[in-house]
Amino acid sequence: MHFKGGLLIPTGNFGKTAKTGWMMSADVTVGLIGETLGIRVEPDYIAVNGRYATLGRGYVQNFEIASVMGNVVYTFRKATAWIRPYVLGGAGIVRVAEVIWLGAFSYVKPAYCGGVGVAMRVGTGSSRLFAEGKVVTVDTYRINGVSTTFVPVRVGVRFATGWGLRQL
Repeated sequence: MHFKGGLLIPTGNFGKTAKTGWMMSADVTVGLIGETLGIRVEPDYIAVNGRYATLGRGYVQNFEIASVMGNVVYTFRKATAWIRPYVLGGAGIVRVAEVIWLGAFSYVKPAYCGGVGVAMRVGTGSSRLFAEGKVVTVDTYRINGVSTTFVPVRVGVRFATGWGLRQL
C-alpha cells in the first residue's frame, strides 16, 4: 500500500484557468509476473484554486477533482534493489467539480495517464520512499472543446500490508 501527497500542476488550457494545487492519494499495487510487472488501483483527491472566468459560467473559485485510476506498473529492477525506477500507464474515471461564484458545475469523464517514478528502500524490510510524476488527460473535449491535462508530482511511503498480496 502507498500513501502519497504532492502538487498538481495544471497544463495547457487547464493551466490558464487553474493554479497549482495539492493532492492526496493512496493505492494498492499487486505484482503479477515476477517482481517487475504489476497492477495498481489508485483513488486521488485534488484541490486547485481558479484563476479567472471559464466557459462563460463565471469566476471559478476552485476545482475539486476526485479520480479512480487503474495502472499497469513496470519496474526495472528486482524487489531486493535499493533503488527501483518504474513506469506506469493506465485509465480511469475522473470527477471534476468547478465551484463558481453562484454555484457549482461538475462532470464525470474518462481519463488516461502515463508517468515515471523511483522508489528507494528504507531499512531492511520492504518499506520504500518514492517520488513519481505522471501526465493525466481528462476527456472533456465535448464540454469545452479541449482536454483537461495536469501533472501530479507526488512523494510518499510504501509499506507491506500483510494482506497476502504479492507487492512490487
